Amino acid sequence: MKTYARYSKWWIAAMLLLIVLLGVAVAEVCGWPFLAAPLEHALSTQIGQQVSFAADPATPAAQQKPFQLRLLWGVRLAVERIEISAPVWSRTPQLLLATNFAVNLSLVDAWRAYHGQDFSICRVTVKKLDVALERMADGRISTPLLQNATLPSVARWGIDAATVRYRDERTMINVVANLHSAAEPTVAPRSRDLPPQRKGVFNERGSSVAGQATVNGTFRGLPLTLAIDFGTGATPVTPGVAMGSIPFNLTALLGETNLALHGSLADVQNFSSFTARFSLAAPSAALFGDAMGIAMPSTDQLVSEGVLVKKGATWYVVVDKATVGASELRAAFAFETGSQTPLLSGQITVARLLLGDLGPMIGNAPTAASTTAAKSKGKSSAQPGRTLPYRHFDLAVLRAMSANVLIDVDEVQFNTPLLEPMRPLHAHLQLSDSILSLTNIETRSRFGRLHMSWILDAKQATAEWSAKLRWEGVQLEHWLKPKPGGNGARPVSGRVEGNASLWGRGRSTAEILATLSGHIHGELHNGQLSRLVAEVIGTPAATVWAAATPPHDTVRILCAAADLAIERGVVRPSLVTAEIDGFTAWIAGTLSLATETIDLRLLTAATPSSPRSLHTPLQVTGSFAAPNVVVSKVAIAAAVANSFFAPLLKAVAALIPGNENTGNGNAANQASSGCRAAASIGGATVNEITRERAK
Repeated sequence: MKTYARYSKWWIAAMLLLIVLLGVAVAEVCGWPFLAAPLEHALSTQIGQQVSFAADPATPAAQQKPFQLRLLWGVRLAVERIEISAPVWSRTPQLLLATNFAVNLSLVDAWRAYHGQDFSICRVTVKKLDVALERMADGRISTPLLQNATLPSVARWGIDAATVRYRDERTMINVVANLHSAAEPTVAPRSRDLPPQRKGVFNERGSSVAGQATVNGTFRGLPLTLAIDFGTGATPVTPGVAMGSIPFNLTALLGETNLALHGSLADVQNFSSFTARFSLAAPSAALFGDAMGIAMPSTDQLVSEGVLVKKGATWYVVVDKATVGASELRAAFAFETGSQTPLLSGQITVARLLLGDLGPMIGNAPTAASTTAAKSKGKSSAQPGRTLPYRHFDLAVLRAMSANVLIDVDEVQFNTPLLEPMRPLHAHLQLSDSILSLTNIETRSRFGRLHMSWILDAKQATAEWSAKLRWEGVQLEHWLKPKPGGNGARPVSGRVEGNASLWGRGRSTAEILATLSGHIHGELHNGQLSRLVAEVIGTPAATVWAAATPPHDTVRILCAAADLAIERGVVRPSLVTAEIDGFTAWIAGTLSLATETIDLRLLTAATPSSPRSLHTPLQVTGSFAAPNVVVSKVAIAAAVANSFFAPLLKAVAALIPGNENTGNGNAANQASSGCRAAASIGGATVNEITRERAK
């Protein structure tokens, strides 16, 4: 009896185990359909949106299997149709809609996922995928899961076709992306109940990658068109190892900016690692910077090529060759996006820089291509009747990042045949805490040295700008070229020393100049003046005698100094005078940067001077856009007399002892105190005399 009872217990346990195993087997064969509703509820709770499984309407009713789950030797889920609802505030029909969706993961990863730990997915296959993602201006997002949670890594993907719609009101993005596979399904299914494993855009182990993606829409108000081709030859994917590199070709058109990339992508899901060669053509560097989220200056047309690498949150750019207008440069940058404030660091090496190519950077009028791009962004660089650039700076970009860039320029050209290039030039650009500074701007050569630094504080809505400039030992004869087609004579020569300190406030170059204050001081030593210039500015007698004085048709400048006082955009020469052999010259009047008007007079008098001998051979009035230059008839008559009497006077001057002009000596190297003494005529200053005459 006891033996029977003991065996009965074992039989009962065995029968129960058999029933359980049969139940599991039946459930496994049927695909665990009773778990569909609990899984829908669990996923809905986890995602925060309604998740539902359903049959695919395109599948015949007799063949429909809406939900299939396998739990032996791993978790394999196949759903004919899965839909995730959109938020109530969204205008899209759903957040996600996928057909013939299948996912495989190990039992260990399934356990980790159940307990909220990080996990990975072996394979995901989808026949058709439709996703709609949105972010509103107030911060609302389609699903908080994408913002707060860490998504699992996926070893292998298989997507036949996908459509992704993305709208972001903060970054002004509204695009639609379409992905298509270029291959037919060829991998045999593992089970008769599971759909075939498809070769999609990203495919299975041992097969090549082939697919296309197109993106159309708008970015920051500009039309965007993008195309990607995934070619063959990708590295095979092995179990347990992340996907291999996928070769790709990308072409994009953003407004008038063209970009082409040819490289390989190692991490498709997280987009954390890729290498590519690029070629870029844009009407301005600023447009490319907007697309990359980098503060870059407005420039003339930009064309460049090089290498682009992304590793984690850091971008690396090596520019092998770039042209901005007619300027040529090379560069290497690192852009770190992992911190709260992105940092751009690197070095720019410029072989030749034309200053006119950087005109748009300070708001100046760009070329036609740049102007079209500026208009497309709602900005204009030209104002009727004005010449100073008034287009507003993009101060918001300066507040969004930091920068530390070294600049080395071999040659700077001024876009005029009258000025010699500067060789070389060095500068250090820094952007920190909304303050943009360009310091250690220095060009040094045997012909002189220039040193400058300026700061633009963009913390407030109206930027504050300040600059300091110093020039030492600048030899004018090596900086100023003769006029093309002339006799080769330099208009003026000598050594210039001076400094300037300026400051202003505004949102554009024109606004800063309208509020400009500060002072400018300069002195000329060992100076000489061309006879052609003396013909216009000198008195008739002094002009003719200066033209006859050897050697090389030049006259000595005994002393020259300038002190300019600037207040609220108005420039007033407190001292601009030059004492030349035979006469003295002054500049009087005002120049307004706020109204862009000119009222300047060149005054000359024979030496020794007296108020009665003072006259005005040259006067400039009007506006910057339409200046009115008036030359005295007396000066014109002097030039005519010079051409008639100069040969005779030269012969007479050569006979006078001690008339040799060496261009040196104490008389040619006067201090500014001597010029201040020459600035008064009969005890009165030039400005006082001109004001008295105006009455």
